[in-house]
Amino acid sequence: MGDDVSDLIEQMKRLLGAKNEAELARRLGVNQSVISSWKSRGSVPMAYRYVLGRGSTLALGTPPMNWAPYENAALALAVRRWVRVADSDGGHRLPVIDDLWTLFRAAVRSVLQEMEAHQVTAWEAAERINACDAQLGRNATERDAAEIAAHRPRVEFE
Repeated sequence: MGDDVSDLIEQMKRLLGAKNEAELARRLGVNQSVISSWKSRGSVPMAYRYVLGRGSTLALGTPPMNWAPYENAALALAVRRWVRVADSDGGHRLPVIDDLWTLFRAAVRSVLQEMEAHQVTAWEAAERINACDAQLGRNATERDAAEIAAHRPRVEFE
C-alpha cells in the first residue's frame, strides 16, 4: 500500500470525522471493500479526492458558491428527486430540509460513483443519473421515498 494512499485515507477520516475505515466507508456511502481496493490498487479515485478539497461530502456550513462541482450537481439532482417524491406524496407532509439533505447525501454518492465509473464531469454524471431516474419513473420515486423513510428518526413509545 502506498504511503500516499494511506495518507489520503487518513485525511478523509479526519475531515469526515470517521474513527476507522468502516466508519469512513459509511460516511462516503460505499462498502468497506471499496477502501480496501484503493489500498490494493495503490490509488484513491479522483472522484473521492474531491472530498479532500471540500472537507465534507455534506457541504454543510459552506456557502454554495464555494461548493465543489460534484456538490452543486448533487444538489440539483437531489432537488429533482425531492420534487418527484413531494409530488407523489402531496408534498405537504415532507419535512423539506431533512428530506432534501437525505436525498443530497444519496445524490453525492451517486454523482461521485458515476463520475468514477464513466470518467465524466459532475454535471454530466448528474444528467446521466437524472435520465436513468426518468426511465425508472415510479420506481425511482419509490426508491427515493424509501431513502427518505430510512433516514427519518424513529420514535418509539413504551
